[in-house]
Amino acid sequence: DNIFEKGGLDAMFERIVGESCQAEDALVTDYEPVIHSRPDNQLLRLEEKKEEEETINGPWVVTLDSFLSDEECEHLVELGERS
Repeated sequence: DNIFEKGGLDAMFERIVGESCQAEDALVTDYEPVIHSRPDNQLLRLEEKKEEEETINGPWVVTLDSFLSDEECEHLVELGERS
């Protein structure tokens, strides 16, 4: 079964990278999304907006810089060492 309706996956990634509106009750995040690859139809939209991004035509590939703080990373490492 497909958990996304047509266009739902693109909409999710557009919200993650800040290209579409978040819901009013959405959490405010400090991460910095970097788009490495996105579907061809998404590249066409960027060209229409005349934005210059170096992205590759392909599936959505996004990294979230600053997703965890240094303290959070250290805590996860400590938890891993204990197990």
